[in-house]
Amino acid sequence: MNPRIKDVVGLIGHYISDHWESYIDREEISDELLHRGYSSREIRDAFHWIDEMTLGALRDAMAQNTIVKNPPSQRVLSSVEATKIGSDAWSLLMGFYSRGLIDPTLLEEIVDRCMQADVDEINKPVVREITALTLFKHLHDEWKEFLHSSSTLLH
Repeated sequence: MNPRIKDVVGLIGHYISDHWESYIDREEISDELLHRGYSSREIRDAFHWIDEMTLGALRDAMAQNTIVKNPPSQRVLSSVEATKIGSDAWSLLMGFYSRGLIDPTLLEEIVDRCMQADVDEINKPVVREITALTLFKHLHDEWKEFLHSSSTLLH
């Protein structure tokens, strides 16, 4: 991977971590990165890499029709959630959840992020974006923790 794209991926991780309490979309992050001098192509390639590292595994598992031995309990949207989260988006999330690709805690976090989104209705592309960024934030946090503990061991 191009070093500048690696830089963009790292900056996206930092941006997401620093702004996690508010809704973040790709456009907002892209504007910040463009302002820092990265090209649209570098930013697009970085988001593509993030999608492949997060949603790619989910897509591959769904294509293989992964079956969970102990299916999780069913989650039903509240009436407020159902007015905002479209049926296609909910169906996609339930597919991830029922196959064990996201756990109940992560599902709730994604639903909360959907409810914070500054859009009238969450459709499939928006829920994919929110899911990818949520998974990436968790991976980024794990990597930071691992690198921090690894560097501590080197001293």
